[in-house]
Amino acid sequence: MFNHYEYVASIKRILRPGGTLLLKIMSSEEERFVNYDKFGDKLIQMPYHFEKKQILDLISPHFGIEEIRDSFFYSSVFDPPAKARFLIVRNT
Repeated sequence: MFNHYEYVASIKRILRPGGTLLLKIMSSEEERFVNYDKFGDKLIQMPYHFEKKQILDLISPHFGIEEIRDSFFYSSVFDPPAKARFLIVRNT
């Protein structure tokens, strides 16, 4: 299973001080694409759906959050587009 805390620690380690990270993640407001889905003949684990509070709790102790805005993952396969969150964070 993916460890979000290890991911944040890795980004903190490799992003230079003052560096900016642009990150798009799945929104908790998206009701589709949870658990697993089948693409072709393979089961694929779907991305974690984040609430704003979860983002703040996970990211803000390590980075300065400059912006969190609602966004979408656009696709030629799925309509309507999946709800996402777009983050701009700075390594302090």
